[in-house]
Amino acid sequence: MLFIALLLICLGSHVESDASNHRFNKGDIVPFYPDTVCPLSDSRETYAYYDLPYCSPDTVKKEKLNLGEMMNGDLLVSTPYKFEFLVDKDYEVLCNKTLSKTDVSKFINAIEKNFYMQLYFDDLPIWDLIGSVQNDYTNEGIKSIYVLNTHFEFQVFYNKDRVIAVTLLTADNSLYISEDKEVDVGFTYSVRWIMETEPFDKRMDRYIADKSLQHNLSLNFVAFSFVTLVILVILLRTFYVQVLHKDIYKYYITTNQTQL
Repeated sequence: MLFIALLLICLGSHVESDASNHRFNKGDIVPFYPDTVCPLSDSRETYAYYDLPYCSPDTVKKEKLNLGEMMNGDLLVSTPYKFEFLVDKDYEVLCNKTLSKTDVSKFINAIEKNFYMQLYFDDLPIWDLIGSVQNDYTNEGIKSIYVLNTHFEFQVFYNKDRVIAVTLLTADNSLYISEDKEVDVGFTYSVRWIMETEPFDKRMDRYIADKSLQHNLSLNFVAFSFVTLVILVILLRTFYVQVLHKDIYKYYITTNQTQL
């Protein structure tokens, strides 16, 4: 049982997707999943990506998670985005929709609290803010204007048949929203593939060097270690209880036979 537990722990700590060997031919679909949204002030306060009214497929599918992803609080889901290896795209339409007052209120609340989204592109994490707040100076004072990011430009760096890094830009084509009315919006994205010389086995170094990410990784490591310890204690306790039960039963049988 102890061997099985250790095997499960090792499998759980493997963060790369089993669905891809990270090698692609031109036109191959590259795995991409939205994950969660959360405030900058506390990355442990996470919400599902579709808690905000973003474009979604007709049927949202939840991806199977390994133990490490579950402990990290990941909520990977399907999306209407389509990324094809080495295929550039310009202002591809995700969807056109009307945001109700309730939808607008959700986005404004997220923008006010500096919420950001977390995405995964070929197992590489991507972060970006939901929107921003601008100050409008009028005779009546300062008024807050909420800007929703509606266009997402992905710059994907590759080396031969592998993805090395991804950056997300959201400066263009933003939308001003107000709580007192619904609004029509079109969500779009673009993709630029850029050749890179950095080797594949070094692609995670830039994330390890990020101090804020190091902090999150440290927290996750502590949580993972604690849960691992609890699992081992439970398994060892179960093992010893079973052994002790057998010894007590043998002693009981031997004692009865002696008395007879």
